[in-house]
Amino acid sequence: MAFSSKQPVTIPEFIGGNFSEFLELSKVHHDAWGIALDSGTDLQLNKAAETAIESSNFLETVSNRRGVGGLLHFRWASPGLPATNENAHPFMYQDISFIHNGALSPYDALETLVSNNFLELRTGDTDSELFFLYLLTEVSKTDFKSGVIAAIRNIKANFKYSSINSIIMNKDFKSVRKAYESVCGTYGTGKNKSWIVDIDMKDMDVVNRIAKLIDRLQPVSDETKIKAVLPTKNGYHLITAPFNAFEFNKYMSLQGDVP
Repeated sequence: MAFSSKQPVTIPEFIGGNFSEFLELSKVHHDAWGIALDSGTDLQLNKAAETAIESSNFLETVSNRRGVGGLLHFRWASPGLPATNENAHPFMYQDISFIHNGALSPYDALETLVSNNFLELRTGDTDSELFFLYLLTEVSKTDFKSGVIAAIRNIKANFKYSSINSIIMNKDFKSVRKAYESVCGTYGTGKNKSWIVDIDMKDMDVVNRIAKLIDRLQPVSDETKIKAVLPTKNGYHLITAPFNAFEFNKYMSLQGDVP
């Protein structure tokens, strides 16, 4: 997950009452946890090859560390890739952090596309880290946005993968708030809080199916949870009322499709 906040918050404060349900996901994605947190002045990285819900280190980190933005990841290791601290997400370079769910085939498919200066930064064994280093390679050739788009387009067109569902964030993440606040207003809590679901495709059938799934999740209401659908460069943002994140992730992670 990713978040952006107008004022420093802990992750449980940002997610609200559904945090305990969200944490249940780590019983399935149990091989590691990691958090990249922007304090407003620097980017802090904490990660470990532990099950988040069983880790006192994780609970202390999310309870006490505050930020204005960041990434949180629970890892479910691909077959043959060990559960180590080095293989845990997020991966970080300077002000850029990255998380990924899925796998490229073979795992080293992108290695030859990574420039030597970034390949030297590799510390683990995963395709996800190579994915990140390849993104950095493309970003270094142009700019952040253009580089990320070029890398994703190349992977989609020329490589095999189960999923390249991923989030990459840099110091300019605060610009995301403009679209968000145009619909939701400024930072809120409790019943006024809204969430963003990022859909990385232009298929409105998929968007509508995800919207219907969200409306079926707890808490159920006569009114739709969907507040707006905002077009993005590569897909759509659904602006929604809070819902049962554990059930949502169970559908998306375990079934691999939207019911």
